[in-house]
Parts: sequence; C-alpha cells; structure tokens
Amino acid sequence: AQVGSRAVSGSAGNTLGQGFTLNDRFLSIGLEVSDRLGGHSSQANIQKIELQRERIALQRVQAVENIKSTLSTAITNYQNAKSLIQASLLREQAERRKFNAEMERYRQGRSDTATIVQFEGDLRTAELQAALQELQIQLASKQISLATGDLLKQVEAP
Repeated sequence: AQVGSRAVSGSAGNTLGQGFTLNDRFLSIGLEVSDRLGGHSSQANIQKIELQRERIALQRVQAVENIKSTLSTAITNYQNAKSLIQASLLREQAERRKFNAEMERYRQGRSDTATIVQFEGDLRTAELQAALQELQIQLASKQISLATGDLLKQVEAP
C-alpha cells in the first residue's frame, strides 16, 4: 500500500514551493501474486522439458522410419536394376546379332542403307539401355551404402 500527496495542478516548482494540501492526498493499494507460491512455474518448466523430450523422441522415430524407407527403396531399386540388366544385356546381344546379320545381307546386296541405319540405331539404343542399367545398379548400391552408413566410413577412411 502507498499513502502520499501529489499536486494536481501547476508546475513542479510551484508545487514544491506551495507545499501539499490535504486535497492532494492519495491512497493506493496494490496486490502482487507470485507464481512461486503454488509452485506453478516449476511445474510449467517440468512440463516444457517433458514436451521437448517427447518431441525429440518423435523426431528420432521419424528419422529411423526415414532411414528404413530410404534403405527399402534403395534395395528395391537395386533388385530391379539387377533383373533389368540381364534383359538389357540380352537385348543388346540380340540387336548386335541382328545388326551383324543385316550388315552381311547389305554386303551381299540384299539390303539397303536405310535398314542398316535403322538396325544400327536399335543396337546403339540397346547398348545405351544396358549402360543405363549398370549406372542404376551403381546408384542403388551407393544409396544402400549411404543409408547403412558404409559410404560415410568409406569417405572418412584414409
């Protein structure tokens, strides 16, 4: 609580010179409540820390699930690329045999240049597809190494 007097009119110099009158008295009562009394701030801090712990635990679970998903995708990509490489190599061999046979026919005068160019294009496409499948296998292998942490070990090793 506070009790005092104040000047309601005039300047600060006039107020001090004239003194205070009973009309200028005031009474003030204040009430302050502290959170410490009930221990609510400690409880709030504990709850805040508990929520942070739960958030971190959920982030950890999410990170593990992301790693599992990444690893699963990489393994699937690797298996798919392995099965497709065989088909790509077989197609490349078939296109090579087809091109060589057509070249033989061309030398004998039984084929034309347009057919040779078309067969050569088919052969190059098959070769590129096989090379692309090889790259897919390497990429999937590196993704698996990255997801399992082996790639980091390889990079850090001298």
